[in-house]
Amino acid sequence: MLTTHEAADRLGIKPRSVVQLIKRDLLAAVKHGRDYSIDPAEVERYITERRPPHRPKSYSSVGAAESRMPSAPDAANPQTVI
Repeated sequence: MLTTHEAADRLGIKPRSVVQLIKRDLLAAVKHGRDYSIDPAEVERYITERRPPHRPKSYSSVGAAESRMPSAPDAANPQTVI
């Protein structure tokens, strides 16, 4: 059995987030007083079934930043520089 800290290490999240998953019934655990015990197989199940898939960072914000930058003058679109 794992503690919330050990489960958090395996999941790459904070122990408080593990407790939130338990309280939302997304991760099964047994409560012992103030602490929880979590079956390692349950953590693996959560990783494979419940965790959102990894998404690469969106680069749309880069395009937005580039659109705000002044463009260089070219032959088709001459600009006057003062």
